[in-house]
Amino acid sequence: MELFEAAQAICNGIQEALDTKKGFLVGRTGTIELDTLLGGMNHSVLEKNAGVFPPTHESVARWRLETFDAMKACDLLVAGWYEPLAYSEKCLLKSLGKEGPFLPLRALEPYYVPEALMWTRLLAGNRVAVVNAFATTAVAQIHSREKIWKDRAESLLPDATWIPIRTGYAPVLARGRAEWIPPVTRWQDAVASVVDQVVAANAEIVLIGCGGLGMLVGARLKALVKICIVMGGATQVLVGLKGNRWAGHSVISRFWNDSWTYPSTEETPRGAAVIEGGCYWGTT
Repeated sequence: MELFEAAQAICNGIQEALDTKKGFLVGRTGTIELDTLLGGMNHSVLEKNAGVFPPTHESVARWRLETFDAMKACDLLVAGWYEPLAYSEKCLLKSLGKEGPFLPLRALEPYYVPEALMWTRLLAGNRVAVVNAFATTAVAQIHSREKIWKDRAESLLPDATWIPIRTGYAPVLARGRAEWIPPVTRWQDAVASVVDQVVAANAEIVLIGCGGLGMLVGARLKALVKICIVMGGATQVLVGLKGNRWAGHSVISRFWNDSWTYPSTEETPRGAAVIEGGCYWGTT
């Protein structure tokens, strides 16, 4: 699906869900999650990079099954963007009864399309939860939206009730900082905790960036009549949070200005440097 067409599809889906009071889910999986779903990847890498813990065979097997169900539950799904696994991904999706058309990855990132096609415009006036390890700083950043996005601020970060739902990291990465709060001791607890917090906050729309748990959170919340967009790492870009991954990006690095900031120390796990050189954070 072409970018502008895909952006319009997301807008249409959100609007229809708002009008009909139905759940709606736009999903995506990261490369490490996808590799694991296809039968590859060391389980410890899934734990460290995608937050699926503990890395036991039983734990990962259950995660795979629930993620397959989440993929089936998607109304719109990003797929085919990671070329090395694109064909295998297509075969997997076909086996799950998903034959597209699929969204390009950039369809989740509204700053790539004209304002009329920015799905974020539809957040206006709603209760919007931000599910992310940087949620506290993210929501604080929204107060500076005019400085972050200039004349596009009202379309990218419109006037809404923004609710931070802060997630954590697996113990192997957190190393005592920015970890999940007890009694969360496994990924199932983490997913349940996030869902409970979103429901308690009475959020209507949920922006999700929490690694390998994002699709599971989205699918459960869709069943509870929430509108969910699994954005992944793009969640932080939307709210003006810098990360090493985008420092040399040909487009996103040019958005940066003095109002953009890095995640706080409290939101940075002690093992951050092992994730692509600290790709979501600054100097660690």
